[in-house]
Amino acid sequence: MQNYYKITSLAYITFKGGIRDRTIHTIVLLALLLLISTPLFSSFSMRQVVQVAVDYNLSTISFIGLLLSIFAGINLITKDIDKRSIYTVISLPLSRSQYLIAKFFGLVSLIFFSLIILTVFGSISIKLTSYLYPQDINSQIYWLKFFLSIFYISLKLIIIVSAVFLFSSFATSTFLPLVLSFIFYFIGESIEEVKTFIEGVGKERVNPVVKAVAQFAYYIFPNLSAYDLKPHAIYGLPLDYGNLLFVLLYGIFYAAIILTLSVMIFRRREFL
Repeated sequence: MQNYYKITSLAYITFKGGIRDRTIHTIVLLALLLLISTPLFSSFSMRQVVQVAVDYNLSTISFIGLLLSIFAGINLITKDIDKRSIYTVISLPLSRSQYLIAKFFGLVSLIFFSLIILTVFGSISIKLTSYLYPQDINSQIYWLKFFLSIFYISLKLIIIVSAVFLFSSFATSTFLPLVLSFIFYFIGESIEEVKTFIEGVGKERVNPVVKAVAQFAYYIFPNLSAYDLKPHAIYGLPLDYGNLLFVLLYGIFYAAIILTLSVMIFRRREFL
């Protein structure tokens, strides 16, 4: 019970610190401006204006969430190390494992809070767009699938945050985890398409070494494209709830494994 109190206390402090961070304010403010401009950008499409608005909002929320996950996640640990405040933390009756876990849940809470704000503004902007362009015959808004899409965006961000913590647990500067985090993201987003291409059109044309590397990456990196439900939210496509449950459990399990590795590495790290 005492350990739980320590973790929740530090997680809350991390959450409050994130809200006060100017970088977070800038990113969220930019996102709100982008969402408010939804009716303007959606008007560039002569057809399916509302669908464009939904796509625009989901893409913006996903992109801003990615920036928050990577930049805020890297700063959480490296800032403590650079300012030497990590020595104060590790001298407290708080283990390194509890420190890292608390930081993780503090950042996840901050991301969820930011996504809620973005979702509220996004929903208002989509509804406003539908009122401004009532002539759009395909103006139906699939709210349930829109919110479900945002929920799965948050699950994807949790996986990315766990990877950011893994890279930050052993890195001595912000550059390395920054680069590795973006590489992790781009591989995760494209690995399914690469695998499909190799097993299909490029089956006989791809070098065996490249094929082996791609197959290895497919089983090591998460399939982040599975968390993209934009087509369902935009066009109201039917959902496979069995697959959604599998993706949900897979994301939680993958993030837990990566976070465990981060804790193991961070516990053995030497601070000079």
